[in-house]
Amino acid sequence: EIDVRGEGIPVIVFNPLSWRRTGPVEVELKDVPDEVGVVDWKEKPVPVQVVRSDGIAKVLFIAEDVPSLGYKTYYVTSGSPAEAHLSASEELLENEFLRVEIDPETGYLRRVFDKLNSREVLDPSKEGNVLVAIKDEGDSEGRFEKGNDVLARPKGRAWKIASAPVVKLIESGPVRARVRIKRRYRNSSFLQDVVLYSRMKQVDFELTVDWHDVHRMIKVAFPLGLDNPEVTYDTAYGTIVRPADGCEYPAQKWVDLSSEGYGVSLLNDSRYAHDVEGNTVRMSVLRSPTEPAYNTDEGVHTIGYALYPHSGTWRKAEVMRRGYEFNYPLIPVVGSRHAGRLPEEMSFMEVGPSNVIVEVVKKAFDTDEFVIRLYEFHGEGCTAELVFPWTLTSACEADLLENDIGKVELGEDTLKFPVGAYEIKTIKVRI
Repeated sequence: EIDVRGEGIPVIVFNPLSWRRTGPVEVELKDVPDEVGVVDWKEKPVPVQVVRSDGIAKVLFIAEDVPSLGYKTYYVTSGSPAEAHLSASEELLENEFLRVEIDPETGYLRRVFDKLNSREVLDPSKEGNVLVAIKDEGDSEGRFEKGNDVLARPKGRAWKIASAPVVKLIESGPVRARVRIKRRYRNSSFLQDVVLYSRMKQVDFELTVDWHDVHRMIKVAFPLGLDNPEVTYDTAYGTIVRPADGCEYPAQKWVDLSSEGYGVSLLNDSRYAHDVEGNTVRMSVLRSPTEPAYNTDEGVHTIGYALYPHSGTWRKAEVMRRGYEFNYPLIPVVGSRHAGRLPEEMSFMEVGPSNVIVEVVKKAFDTDEFVIRLYEFHGEGCTAELVFPWTLTSACEADLLENDIGKVELGEDTLKFPVGAYEIKTIKVRI
């Protein structure tokens, strides 16, 4: 249905989130030319990196400004890619926004410098991305001490995993650089990848653990360059401020520490327990108690997380959006050249203001309507506006069971309605 008659191999990049965004995408292709370039449908080149293996080429590029809940078409061609600013070695990763230094003796972060704001992200006297082992005599039902439902933090002795690492630069190019740190601890092994992309304002980490030990809790720690930070946790359809008291608290996609106009967010894709004490944030990776389940968390774990430094508050820095982007990457689809009725770039729904997120779009349970569920996440009421590329024939507000409960302001292709602070709203539309 999409008109993709441009020169080259078409790659349609879909954005499942309700705002325009930029991010990396990776596709596997055959018959890629020796000199590879990637352009958008307007023939604007973007940075590209190619990894070849066994006749297959992995083409990695930065997709820019992909429309809200929509798509944008790119073409893989022969030619010169856009310039990118990314340098890499075993001890240093650097792009236009961040400088990341790795200590080859320990394998941990020696420094993260925010070039945009001229700030040290980490506490200069300590290392970051540190693996911490804690003696754990609790149970597999979540208690840190057997029979104690009140204890909110591990009470066992904690120490840095300081086994000798093997540090190696395994990927270096104009789009992505990757340093891999290998280490062992007792009967288990760790792979820590530090990843930096061109044109991105965060440091990504990929941790693979092959775990075969007991009575240990593993955390990853980041001492930050902040004084007396306010700590905000992402929760389901909202946020909550909690004390920096070292206790274990849940978070969904991110935890933010901010102080005096500057902050750092720890994003994650699969680990939801965190503690913050002073200026140090730690994310729980795994636990291995032996009662009542004996082999708790044994086996291979792959965990993604990222550091996102920013000026201003988490609201101003759009940390909620960064958390969603980390969990819902852009989706590339390789196609073939053909005519179609849809344009090469399109948004199926534009959403405003920026403190409103569309969480669900689905077919109604028992009608031909579409259900849109959204929420406000700044704690500030607003008027939401949804703009569609089609004429709407009807719209109404519904409850969570999709029963009609009220009217909304309906234009030809636009909906407007009030949304309260942290309110979840369900709208039904007919096209």
